[in-house]
Amino acid sequence: MRTRHDGVGDEQYLRVHRIGETTREDIRLLGDILRPHVPRIVDAFYDHMFDFPEFESLVDDAGSTIQRLRQTNGQYFATLFEGVFDSEYFEGRRRIGLIHARIQLEPVWFFGSMTAYYESIFPIVIESFKGDSSRAGRCLASLQKVFSLDQALILEGYVAELASDSARKSEKVQTLQALGATLRERTEELEREIQERQGAQIQLEMAAHEAERLATEAAAASRAKSEFLANMSHEIRTPMNGVVGMTALLLETHLTHEQRDCVEAIESSVDTLMTIINDILDFSKIEAGRLEIEDVPFDLREPATRAFAMLQPQVDAKGL
Repeated sequence: MRTRHDGVGDEQYLRVHRIGETTREDIRLLGDILRPHVPRIVDAFYDHMFDFPEFESLVDDAGSTIQRLRQTNGQYFATLFEGVFDSEYFEGRRRIGLIHARIQLEPVWFFGSMTAYYESIFPIVIESFKGDSSRAGRCLASLQKVFSLDQALILEGYVAELASDSARKSEKVQTLQALGATLRERTEELEREIQERQGAQIQLEMAAHEAERLATEAAAASRAKSEFLANMSHEIRTPMNGVVGMTALLLETHLTHEQRDCVEAIESSVDTLMTIINDILDFSKIEAGRLEIEDVPFDLREPATRAFAMLQPQVDAKGL
């Protein structure tokens, strides 16, 4: 890796901007997502830039064209998405700053217009990682790191070219210092943004874990309720079977007409109670997803007659 005159080497640039293997992988992944969209991203960038007559005038004075600029920016993204930060990459970025200095395109145009890139890229990335906000946030943070590195290298190339021109050197020193301060502020802002995004990501993950825990507890409570209903239904069914059997035996004895009506009413009530118990069991089966629906004949007159028989004593007592 090359070492600059101020002691900052290319490898140190990568460490300062926190660009490691994870960042390289994220950039390659973004390349797979964004390559089909590069023409649209570049068009949005230059649509924004050519809203300023001053920029258009600088391009004309340099003898360039919008078509050539679009092609150059396409190549810029092509090398960026490779995720290879070697000496050729560093020199290519510094060369951009050198060219900017020669055509008097001040860094403010490059730095200020980066928002056009962000506005085009961020929605595409968010949409592509739908359902995985953690991965989307990490990839966008990696892209911001690389853009910050590119800005630093372009500024370095710009400064180096200005420094070689002694006639303009003194005039540009203050401008360069201000730009350096701006770059430092922007780097600090990016670091704060990354920290805020990481904090939001942690909160999101905690909320997801809490939701999962509550869902597990709700499912366990539902299972416990179903088991309770099933057990209680079986426990009630046992003595009820005894009542059913004894009622049947009682009906086989010699009874008066009035006694037989009472016993038959008891038998009807018991049958109704057994139906309710079976319904409770059906509710348990519904919650467990094991309910089977049967198609059987049904005579409405029979349950209606049984209901009237159960209520007959109250009706007679009231003289209705």
